[in-house]
Amino acid sequence: MVKKSKDDIESVEAKGLEEIPASDVALKASMQIVTTNLYGIDDFKDLWVFLLSFGSALQSSMADDGKITMKDAVKFWDPVRNLPSVISGYQNIGKEVMDLTEDEINELVEIARKYVSEDVRDMVIDLSQLALNIVKFYGKYFHKAA
Repeated sequence: MVKKSKDDIESVEAKGLEEIPASDVALKASMQIVTTNLYGIDDFKDLWVFLLSFGSALQSSMADDGKITMKDAVKFWDPVRNLPSVISGYQNIGKEVMDLTEDEINELVEIARKYVSEDVRDMVIDLSQLALNIVKFYGKYFHKAA
């Protein structure tokens, strides 16, 4: 089993928004490599809820007529309302994802069950990888250091 040290995690913080291999996220999520939690999941949880609520709104909007129309706008209120907190905390998401513990994964699974009915444990890994890519994309193309 590959062990990650505190120095490995701090190198993610020091380097910022570099690419983090998806295999590291999947491995850590399935094997619980991190035993000491350094960052928590507050900002990742904001993104998690945003993406789940957006997906739920999209699914609900498409269910009736296969289209998204103006009458569906109200279904997107919750995701839009949560977007400012996602944007303000995006820089911490990569560190939080790389520092997930089993308890945090279970908390994310419980949140996901409010939005979807299928087995959501794999969704944690998939959405963790997506979150890392979103952070990387935003940092590369839109975040300009002052």
